[in-house]
Amino acid sequence: MPKCIGCGGDVGMEEEICSFCGALTTAHNDLNTVDEQLKKETLFVYSHELKEELSLGKYFIKSLHSYVNFEGRARRKEYWGFILFTTIITLALGILQRILADKGFSSYSSLLEILSILFWCAIIIPYFAVTIRRLHDINYSGWSFFWSFIPIIGGFYLIYLLCKDGDHGVNDYGDNPK
Repeated sequence: MPKCIGCGGDVGMEEEICSFCGALTTAHNDLNTVDEQLKKETLFVYSHELKEELSLGKYFIKSLHSYVNFEGRARRKEYWGFILFTTIITLALGILQRILADKGFSSYSSLLEILSILFWCAIIIPYFAVTIRRLHDINYSGWSFFWSFIPIIGGFYLIYLLCKDGDHGVNDYGDNPK
């Protein structure tokens, strides 16, 4: 089965460009000369430059799909997209719950409270996973997450780490996700 040159994923037999990352595939790998190989490498670099950036919402979905993946690296955009959409959903549930409680619909308010608890139970593991992958991007161990347990200073230090630009190129945790 053909593979993507960029992300290494499996692609269809007839696909020349990976539908996920936009790189060329090995589907038509009948290159015989050095000139053709050079053209293919040039096209690979060019296709990576043209690949479409994921939106913050797609990064949120991507993080949910890799919810138990604690390996590899997550770029800042992926991490903060995940945090943004988690915050938006939490605020929306909280505001709606408060409005219903004020209007006297306490049974619906209680239902939303249960829904909020279920949302946080479902999102806690993806939150840890994307945070650890984000720390990997700056070449820190996932154990650095425990800085957040030090009162006051630890939380600020963790935010500082999560805001840092990732390492360029390969680090101990894999290739640059950019």
